[in-house]
Amino acid sequence: MSGTARRTLAWEVISILCAIAVFVVAASDLRVHSSIGWSRYPIAAVAWAWVVGTIAIFAIRRTLLVASGWALASLGLLAALNLLGGGLTWFVSLCLPIFALGAIVSIPVVLVATRVRTVGLNVIALASVGAAIVCTGVDAIIEFSLCGTVHFSWSLIADEALLPFAAIMIFLHLRLRTKFNFRRIFHL
Repeated sequence: MSGTARRTLAWEVISILCAIAVFVVAASDLRVHSSIGWSRYPIAAVAWAWVVGTIAIFAIRRTLLVASGWALASLGLLAALNLLGGGLTWFVSLCLPIFALGAIVSIPVVLVATRVRTVGLNVIALASVGAAIVCTGVDAIIEFSLCGTVHFSWSLIADEALLPFAAIMIFLHLRLRTKFNFRRIFHL
């Protein structure tokens, strides 16, 4: 069986499984409530899973296309869930800014992490700094959305843990990269 035939078969199986899930959820809702109500939410999630699965199957080995497709599918799911709840209030005020922040921080982190000469504790440090930036940004976005002003609260605690950890990881990476004699340090 060729690669294309295997991918097509996998897509058909995922499509059938998703269709069965949608049918069962919708039938249960119709049976109990005589209308489609709560089942809209799991149906939206199943549709998201089908889109993500389809992208993974047909865009295999195209990392940028897969990541972009999954990101757009996830945004679509969040928008659909907000629309099903009656509007786009939290999607516009919280979801889009947090999503943009995540993309703005994670893309450079991934690019730098994939291009460093020696991968080690330096990548963990880089990810920790990225996580600290995201925490600070999410705190600011939530505060601005709820209060109209920016007042950092919980992100300061996260930053106090993440940034020293990143500094220790950089130190250890640089220290271990040079000739580090464990026997001498640990008296072995």
